[in-house]
Amino acid sequence: MIIAAIAISTAISAAAQAQAAQATEAQGKAQQQMHEYNARMQEAEGRNRERAAQIEEARIADQQKGVLGKQKTQFAKQGFSIEEGASIDVMADTYGEFAIDRSLTLRKGLIDEMTLKSEANISRYKGRVANQYGQNMKRAGYLGMAGTIVGGAASAYSAYSSAPAKGVNASNSGINNSGSFNQSAFQPRRFA
Repeated sequence: MIIAAIAISTAISAAAQAQAAQATEAQGKAQQQMHEYNARMQEAEGRNRERAAQIEEARIADQQKGVLGKQKTQFAKQGFSIEEGASIDVMADTYGEFAIDRSLTLRKGLIDEMTLKSEANISRYKGRVANQYGQNMKRAGYLGMAGTIVGGAASAYSAYSSAPAKGVNASNSGINNSGSFNQSAFQPRRFA
C-alpha cells in the first residue's frame, strides 16, 4: 500500500514539475514576443519623429523665405540696398537664426530616432533574455522532474526492501544465520 502511495505521489509531483517547466517556457516566449512588438513600435515612433522633424524643418524654411522676402521688400521701399550695408547684416542675421532653428529641429528628430532605435534594441535584448530564461527554467523543471522520479523510485525500493516478505521468513527459508543450507527447514511438519 505504501509503495502505491509513493508511486502516485512521485507521478503527480513529476507531472506538476513538467507542467511548470512548460508554462515557464511559454511565458518566456510570450515575453519575447511582447518585447519584439514594443521594439517595432519604438522604431516606428522613431521614424515618425524624424519625418515630423523634416516636415517642421521644411515649414521653418518656408517661413524663412517669407521673412527674408518681407525684409527685402521693406528695405527696398525705404530705399536701402539689399546687397550691402546694414540691410545685408540684418538679413544675414535673420537667415542665421532660421538656419539654427532648422538645424536644431533636424538634429532633435535624428536624436529622437536614434534614442528610440536604441530602446528598441534594448527591448529586443530583454525579449531574448526572457526567452532564454524560460528555456533554462524548462530544463531545470525537467531535471527536477527526473530527480523526483529517481527519489520516488528510491523511496519505493526502500519501502519494498524493508517490508516483511509474505510467506517467507528466516526460520523457514532453508538458510540458517551463517548462510548455509538448513536441512531441518525441509522436514515435514506434524500437525496434531
